[in-house]
Amino acid sequence: MLNIMLFCIGACLASFFNVVIERIHYNQSFFIQRSKCNHCQQILPFYCLCPILSALILKHRCLFCYSRFPYYYTLTEIIWGFLMIYIYHHYYSVELLWIFIFSCLMYFSFMADLLYYELYTWLFICLSLCFLLIGFIYCHLELNLSQLVIYLLIVTLLYPFYKHSLGVGDIIFFALYVIIYPFAYLPLIVFIATLLGLVTYCLLHIYNYQIKFLPFIPFLITSELCFEIFFHA
Repeated sequence: MLNIMLFCIGACLASFFNVVIERIHYNQSFFIQRSKCNHCQQILPFYCLCPILSALILKHRCLFCYSRFPYYYTLTEIIWGFLMIYIYHHYYSVELLWIFIFSCLMYFSFMADLLYYELYTWLFICLSLCFLLIGFIYCHLELNLSQLVIYLLIVTLLYPFYKHSLGVGDIIFFALYVIIYPFAYLPLIVFIATLLGLVTYCLLHIYNYQIKFLPFIPFLITSELCFEIFFHA
């Protein structure tokens, strides 16, 4: 019963996070406005907003205009459901909150760049500071002074140019890794991310899938996950 409750909480959080990511992009409020279909603009009743279940019943279509909505909604809700179960059973007390904030930070960065080629810098910086502060005070996160100074310099110097220069968001995001990992590990993370990006680009080219830009932050996050599983375990 506990795992079912945790799964439902994770799915609901994913549903809310997806709304936040979309509405920040379109400069809309994610607290006041009710959910509506992006195609016909009809406000969706509450029974159409049940994570996973509504999507399966409605076959990923709007109740009113029958236009399809993205499958990644359901996929991310399932992933977050299992993620909440994993976090709850493997971490305790403040450490659980710390890992949860880090998961939110990675998810917002991953999806915003994947969908809109953006890094929501104000949200990223707020979550990053919470993650670093809780980690340093309660979770024995070792913060090297030189690494912290480099991170703050990168964010401070590049933030004004974020909206006007391609790749600045990637650098601001990667600056967080400068704090989390020793300098010796960073080239390997970049190498794995670049390799994943090249493989993805080749596959897209083979299948004639046209894409204007290839977002890099999702590859950095995937690279970090691979690094933690295969090299840093």
